[in-house]
Amino acid sequence: MLLVPEGALRLKGAASEIIALIDGQRSVEAIATLLQQKHTATDSSQIAAEVKQFLEKLHARSVLLYND
Repeated sequence: MLLVPEGALRLKGAASEIIALIDGQRSVEAIATLLQQKHTATDSSQIAAEVKQFLEKLHARSVLLYND
């Protein structure tokens, strides 16, 4: 569960893993790389695209601010 100004977002699947890796120091690419190392059976380009898409959705809702 991620609390946001409008309420809360229920995190499912990889979303909670991505949020857990956000530390203010890692880049989007570094987060994708860590997930790729953990989920070797999944195509690395798919993981990178999903991480970027998820973070962009949070950014669009002003839940997360980042520089890509």
